[in-house]
Amino acid sequence: MGSINAEFQFVSYKIDLFQFSARQDLHYLGITQGIDPSKIKVGLSFRPPLYSTSNALYFGGIEAKVTHPFNDESLFELTAGIEGIFQVVEKAQFETDVEQDLVRFQIPAILFPYLRSAITGFFANAGLGSFMFPLINVREMAQQVGNHLEIKVIE
Repeated sequence: MGSINAEFQFVSYKIDLFQFSARQDLHYLGITQGIDPSKIKVGLSFRPPLYSTSNALYFGGIEAKVTHPFNDESLFELTAGIEGIFQVVEKAQFETDVEQDLVRFQIPAILFPYLRSAITGFFANAGLGSFMFPLINVREMAQQVGNHLEIKVIE
């Protein structure tokens, strides 16, 4: 029996941004049944990918912004980000366009479930009720936006 080793490997990730602010008033504190998920606005953005020549690693990330509008302000605002490290196995020989697609489109798609889980868990533990961060076709979104993201090479 053999095993399959991926030539583009996910090394690790870190949640590197997590900022939450809420209105400090009785309306916010009085939420006992949980927030109304239909009023929550969600945005996703992609960080430009990096390639480190010194250790042959790719870095990529995404950020999410979650807000709840209330009377021309926000009831709360959450901004969260994740960064991941990926490597191409030494013997792997990808064509440049294939490697570019892996870095610009697959990295966000791989990282999204980790960020989604962290945000969903935060809402559950913060007393805000059960808000499930929506599923998003990250690969398709990355293809729309990612074509403009150039891989920056760093030493």
